[in-house]
Formats: sequence, structure tokens, C-alpha cells
Amino acid sequence: MTKVLITDITGAATVPESIETKVAVGSVWSLASVGVTLVASLIATPFVLRGLGPEAYGVYAIVQVMIGYLAVADIGMGDASTRFAAAAFARGERHEEASALWTSLVIEAIVALPLVLVVGLFAKPIVVHAFRLPSYLENAAAAALAIAALGFLAKNAATVFNTPQMVRLRFRSVAVINTVCGVLQIGLVPVVIWMGGGLVSAVVVIAAANTLNLLLHLQQARVLLPEVTHPAPRRDLFRPMLRFGIALVVSAFVITLLTQTEKLFLARFDSARAVAYYAVAYTLATIVAIIPRAVKGALFPAFSQLEGSAVDRLYARAVRSLSLVIAPVAVVMCLIAEPFLRIWAGAEYARYSLWPFYVLLAGNAVGALAHVPTVLLKGLGRADVIARLQILEIVPFLVSAALFTRWWGALGAAAAWSLRMILDTALLFRVASRYAHISIDTSPRERIGIASAAALLGAPLLLLALPDPSIPVRVAVAVMTLIAYCAVAWRSLLTIGERSRLIEMAEALMWRRPANNRLGV
Repeated sequence: MTKVLITDITGAATVPESIETKVAVGSVWSLASVGVTLVASLIATPFVLRGLGPEAYGVYAIVQVMIGYLAVADIGMGDASTRFAAAAFARGERHEEASALWTSLVIEAIVALPLVLVVGLFAKPIVVHAFRLPSYLENAAAAALAIAALGFLAKNAATVFNTPQMVRLRFRSVAVINTVCGVLQIGLVPVVIWMGGGLVSAVVVIAAANTLNLLLHLQQARVLLPEVTHPAPRRDLFRPMLRFGIALVVSAFVITLLTQTEKLFLARFDSARAVAYYAVAYTLATIVAIIPRAVKGALFPAFSQLEGSAVDRLYARAVRSLSLVIAPVAVVMCLIAEPFLRIWAGAEYARYSLWPFYVLLAGNAVGALAHVPTVLLKGLGRADVIARLQILEIVPFLVSAALFTRWWGALGAAAAWSLRMILDTALLFRVASRYAHISIDTSPRERIGIASAAALLGAPLLLLALPDPSIPVRVAVAVMTLIAYCAVAWRSLLTIGERSRLIEMAEALMWRRPANNRLGV
């Protein structure tokens, strides 16, 4: 595959500033999209929790997990389309770009349609025999599962049709479309429940939002790449795209096993109510991962176009930036979790979800860094390495998750999940070190800054040992911690170049310079 390689006057490869700026600005747009969607979800979820009740909400969470297993139906074609189309775009071959898109869509359809049909036909036996559900919810759960499977088809196709935007690094349009559809979905679910709808109506809204998302991405694809209006799959692309995609789909299926199966164990060994408590804790704990998820979306097309030390430089900056951001976010979340749960979901959830949340947050904070080596390996075409690592984790995780969940319920499920995530992160960084390198040399000033930052972040956690500190005290401590940490990070942890780049990125986002100069396009 042709990649972009830029060298400076010494002959050393560097990251083109326009690409680096686009990645940074794209990450902010993605983060803004996820942030807006998150805020909408935080506002809507209490109404959904109360409208459905713990048992129906537990079934709602189980349906989402089951649909997650349909990730195999994607065959990795969303990422495969981006990677192969990026190569064609770099060569200026627009017809080849359109062919990559249509080839990936055909491969996806060949696998997805029969699988979704099977799920729809056998939805009732699946929910009846696999889980311990109340009998009055069985029919609704089966209908919800079948409808969600149809919505999943539209969601998969949308990840292919957003390819022209991704390869051109048009992250703003992707973010806007995903945000609009996400907020509509989140906002309409409590509305239909309030109007008398139930579990099935909520899933219908989700499927409709996925369909709208597909249509909007299709329209953007037609504008950016008119050639896409003429379906032109290429037979010679099937084999290389399948080779790349199969590794991704194995990885996606395995990661679903590794990140969602503990919920099914809870449904089997405990109850749908326990799943609801765990699902709330899980949802809140994954907030810390919104930043790396946003960065991941911008990094993948960049890693797919760069090579040599340019990859090393971008990789190192991504890891360093995430490390500086994730730690304070996790500490603040710990400080405000208990009162937030009590106000947001109710006293019952605050009592049963809090400690699983703490344990899950630890795993998410460490695992958030794993997004960077994961995207690096995928961008370099080594998704097979990721799949092999995750396959090795299956048996230890499933055994520990089953035993821990049976012994300690939701807390045991959280412990198994977080331990697996920490191990996975360590393995991914070790493997990725063969392809990219991060310098760990630090100056005395940086070492003092790291020690100061660690002390600042660790001290507020002592507040959790006090008997029920008030909300104003928690908020005040969190705000002072953030202010002090930002001051230390700016003065001692960021280089002069990084400070300048942050200022430049802020100016770009505020539209202070013409678009062509700002993004180098």
C-alpha cells in the first residue's frame, strides 16, 4: 500500500504538520461528539431506568450485549474499507476508492444478512433458554432482539459509507452526523416510554436512528465521491480485504466475549436486576474511555497513510497526551461517583453500583491507553496480532468471570473484567513496541512534575475514607485538584512545542485562521 512519507532537511521522517493538526482537531471533534452524546445519555438514562424498571432495564442491557455479539457480521469491513480506500485516495485513484467501498459492503452483506435472519427467527428460544428472565418479559425480549438485529445492519453499513469522509480526514462531518443521530436516539427513547411504549418501542427508536445515520453518511459519500453512486465491487479486492477483515472480526468477536460476557454470567447466576446495577456502573466507568475512543477514530486513517519514524512520533504523542488526561479524569469521577449515582439513578443504584463502578473505573483508566497500540497495529495491517493476543485471553477470562461472578456477583464480574483489561493493555504495549518506540527519558524538571502530579491526584482519594463527605466538599476538592494538576502539567509536563501546538489547535477550532491555512488542505 502506498503511504505518505515526509522527510525533513536531515532526511528523518516526520509527521506532516497538516496531518498532525487534522488528527488533533479531528480528535477534538470526535470528543465533542461523544461528549454531547454522553451528556444527552446522562440526562435521559434516569427516565429510562425509572420508566422501564430494574428488570426491564436489565433485559434492555442484555439485548445490547447480544447484539454486540453480531460484531462478527461486520467482517471488519468498516475498517477495511477505510484502510484500502485511504491507499487509493493517497494515489489519487477515485474509482479505486469507490471500488474498495463497494467491495467491503458486498462482503459484509454476504455474511450479515443470513446471520441477522437466524437471530430474528430464533430470538424467542435464545432469550427463553439462555437467561433467567421473568416470564412476562420473554416475548418483549425476543421482539426487541429481532428488531435490534435489523438496526445493526444499518449501523454496519454506515461504517462503510463514512469512508470518503474518513480518508479525507473530514472528522467534523462524521462527528456532526453521529451526534445528531445519537442525540435523537437517546432523546426519543424516554419519550416513547413516557407515551406508553416499553422495551420494544425503545429498541425500535434505536433501529430507526441507525437507519437515519446510514442515510446521512450515504449522502455525504455521494457529495465527496460521486463515483460511489455507481456500484463497482472488484473481485481482486475480495481476498486482501477478507484477509484483513477476518483478523479484525476475530478480534471484534473475541473482544465482545472479553468485555460483555460477564453481564451474561450475571443474568445466569444472579438476576436481571443485578445486570441493571452492573450496567449502570459499567456505563459510568466507560466515560473515562471517551477521550481515547475519540483519538482512535482520528489516528486510524493517519496511521494508515504514514510510515517510518513519522509513525513513532505520532504514536508517542498520542500515548503521552492520553496519559496526561486520563488520570485526573478518573480521580474526579471517583470523588463525585456516590452522590452522582444517588441523584442520577436513585439510592438503590448508589448502594449496589458504587463498588463495581470503582473496580471497573480502574480497569477502564488503564485500558484507555490500549487504544493507541491497537490502532497502530490495525493501521499497519497487523490486526492478526491483536486477534492472537485476545484469543489467548479467552479461556482465563471466561473461567475467572464465571467463578468471580458466581462467588461475588456484580463486584466479582467487575474484578474479572478489570484484571483482564490491565493484562491486555500490558501485552498490547509490549507487542506494539516492535513497531513504534516511545522515549522514556525524563529531565529532572519532568520527574519533579510527575511526582507532584501523582501526589496531587492521590491525595484527594483519601476523602473517600471519610464517612459520607458532603457534595459541596467533594465538588470543591475535585475542582481544586483539577486546577492544581493543570498548572503542574502546563509548567512541568508539557514541552514548549506541545504548549504551542495546544494554542494553535485552540485557534484552529475557534476559526481564527482561514480553513485552508488552518488545516493545510
